[in-house]
Amino acid sequence: MNFVQKCLHSENVLVNFVSRHAVFYSRMLSDMDRNVQFYCERFDTSLYDALTLVKERKLLADGR
Repeated sequence: MNFVQKCLHSENVLVNFVSRHAVFYSRMLSDMDRNVQFYCERFDTSLYDALTLVKERKLLADGR
């Protein structure tokens, strides 16, 4: 999920576009999305909640 979070918030336009397309539009057609889907099913959470949790944990780890 950390990797997905970084890709979705990447300043690189190509990385940002491809990751958003993989996660939000090509549902289950990419390895990235299958991994995210597995995580969400395994921990019974939504994509939004999973990405928010990853971001909050990173901020805590960074001491912000």
